Amino acid sequence: MKKPDPQPPQWATRFLRWYCRPRLLEDLEGDLYEYFRRNVRDKGARRARFIYMIDVVKFLRPYTVRKIEIFTFLTHFMMIGSYFKTSRRSLVRNKLFSVINIIGLAVSMAVGLLVISIVNDLRSYDDFHEKKDRTYRIITRHAGDGQSPMDLASTSVRIGQRLKENVPGVEDFTLLRTGFSGDAQIGKNTFPLEAIWADHSFFKVFTFPLVAGDPATALKEPFSLVVSEKTAERLFGKSNPLGQTVRFDTLDYQVTGVAKEVPSLSHLRFDALVSFATADATMGKKEDWFYDWDNVWSNYVYLTVPRGGSTGNVQRTLDQISAEENKAMENLKVTVSLQPLKNIALGKDLSNNLGPETEPVTLWILGGLALVIILSACFNYTNLSIARSLRRSREVGVRKIIGARAGHVVGQFIAEAVMIAFLALLLSFGLYLLLRKEFFALDPHISQIFTLELSTRSCCISLH
Repeated sequence: MKKPDPQPPQWATRFLRWYCRPRLLEDLEGDLYEYFRRNVRDKGARRARFIYMIDVVKFLRPYTVRKIEIFTFLTHFMMIGSYFKTSRRSLVRNKLFSVINIIGLAVSMAVGLLVISIVNDLRSYDDFHEKKDRTYRIITRHAGDGQSPMDLASTSVRIGQRLKENVPGVEDFTLLRTGFSGDAQIGKNTFPLEAIWADHSFFKVFTFPLVAGDPATALKEPFSLVVSEKTAERLFGKSNPLGQTVRFDTLDYQVTGVAKEVPSLSHLRFDALVSFATADATMGKKEDWFYDWDNVWSNYVYLTVPRGGSTGNVQRTLDQISAEENKAMENLKVTVSLQPLKNIALGKDLSNNLGPETEPVTLWILGGLALVIILSACFNYTNLSIARSLRRSREVGVRKIIGARAGHVVGQFIAEAVMIAFLALLLSFGLYLLLRKEFFALDPHISQIFTLELSTRSCCISLH
């Protein structure tokens, strides 16, 4: 195989091309390469490369160095003020063109901001939990003979019991149950209250800080009650709620903790939490169906995996548990699987879901809608600009005659476009606030699902 011909050092050639004037580069580079080939033949490749490097440095002289562009840059920089001053005069002179463009772009931007804020809210659900990236909910597929399978966000208490058997790969888990409601009696006063049963590990899995009470023990004992700040104020006014007694029907519950208000963008919301041990004591001992494998309608199980852990082993264990429990079932098959916490509000449609749910395709539809609206405003600007092209061509000709360069003309047009976009953005923000108010007025429940607050994260949002 023929050995390749020696070549001069690449870094030296790049250095030559960097500093040498364009009109001299071709001849100088050709001469140096010719000298290099001759030196390779007469003195060897290693010495030829060394001489080539020396020659490249030797030609670094005033007459070969490129013209410094800093002065051109400074000229453009000082012209920016002139660009915007001229653009302002042009916009004032062409009022109809300016108004149509600014209003059209502002309306599209306002709608775009509304869509972006909706998408941002949907993607921000449950972001405040410290273990959000390794928290999962157990979901259920309930299938009877001759019936279509039903996918449920809820599951059975039985799976919570089986998780107590130290399932490999599970760091913590918590068991919830909905349906606790009644009239809270405080002395002679009565307040309607709805709550969720939650076991003592609730605050280990979720980040709902307590402003009073111990999160490790607040939900450990039966008939323990944790209330939110607003609920505590509604029930007890300004007095300290800890240790207070609340009566539901004939049972007394003791307030063991006060939680901060649940953030708006949380799929799990509550006014109060009742210890799950209470459900065990009041229903589990009396009702045989409470722990049945097919009682999957009101119970929810969440678990966390260790940092850096995998859900593969956990899912295999859940499949094994499902197979064992289904052996005792007739004409019914119940299987369980894991759903990431971040996929609850933005995931597949499930029955018995807690909080809002939106399928990911909705984000793409909303994003496409915003893109179409923005593009329509851009096309409107382009069409109007083309309609004025004859007048602008005369303006460009005059500028060329008096000595303007192509960069100056381009800079002028860019400054004009930037000024229109900036004015439209200011107007669009006011329109967005109006649209936001009217959007909330469509349905009272909308304000419980969305906050529609603009932030830097909203502006940098990407659709994954």
